[in-house]
Amino acid sequence: MLGTHIAKAEEHAIKLQLRKKLPKYTLAFEADYRYDEGHLDYRHYDVGIILPFKNKWSASLNYRSVYRLRSNNKWRLEQRPHASLRKVIPTKYIKIDLRNRLEYRYRATVLELN
Repeated sequence: MLGTHIAKAEEHAIKLQLRKKLPKYTLAFEADYRYDEGHLDYRHYDVGIILPFKNKWSASLNYRSVYRLRSNNKWRLEQRPHASLRKVIPTKYIKIDLRNRLEYRYRATVLELN
């Protein structure tokens, strides 16, 4: 059966990424805000350092704080330190990016809504 469907997007996100390349490493920062039906219900902040080595290889160490709004209007904090190993393989037509990420999640803190 064929029909007409009308959809309205009620979610949107704002993301800010900053990188500062230095001679031996790169500093990285990310902030991500997600809204559902006009209300902020998710946000995360991520800081890290990227260390290049060898030919097209890099390693990174990061720390991410994730906040999710719970149904009782309290923010739940999840802490996520993570490390990545990355290999970039450029070819004539595409760039292949292989990444392995190890992440630890700690979910214990509930914060009062400000």
